[in-house]
Amino acid sequence: MAEKKEYEENKDYKEYGSVMAQILSCVRSLRLMEDALTRAASSSNTDEIDRIVREAQPGILTFRGLDRKRIQLEKELGFSGKRLSEIASLLPADETGLKDVLSGLETELLRYKSSREEADRIMKVRLDDVNRVLESQGVLPKDPFHETLA
Repeated sequence: MAEKKEYEENKDYKEYGSVMAQILSCVRSLRLMEDALTRAASSSNTDEIDRIVREAQPGILTFRGLDRKRIQLEKELGFSGKRLSEIASLLPADETGLKDVLSGLETELLRYKSSREEADRIMKVRLDDVNRVLESQGVLPKDPFHETLA
C-alpha cells in the first residue's frame, strides 16, 4: 500500500511539474512581451503597442488557466500558500527536474516583475506627455483621472 501512495505522489509531482513548466514558458513569453512593450512605448509607437497588447491576450488567458490548475495542485499536495523556494525544499531529493523548474520560474518571475515595472514607468511618462499636450489645448481638466475614481 505504501508503494501505491508513493506512486500517486510521484504522479502528482509529475502533473505539478508539467503545469509549472508550462507556467514558466508562459511567464517567459509575457516577459518578452513586456520588454517589447517597453521598446514600443519608448519610441511612442502606438501601432506597435496596440499589436503587442492584442497578441498578449491569449497568453494572459493561458496563464490564468494554468494558475488555477497550479492552485488546485498545490492544495492537493499540501503546498498552499508556500513560496516556490519553500515548495522546492519540501520535494523529495529525486525531484531535481521539478526543483529546477521551480528555481527557473522564480528567476523568470523576478525578471518579469522588473520588465513590467519598466514598461509601466515608460507608459506613465508617455501618458503624462499626452495629458500635458491635451491640457495645454484645454481639452482635459487638470487631473483627468480624478473624476473616474468617484
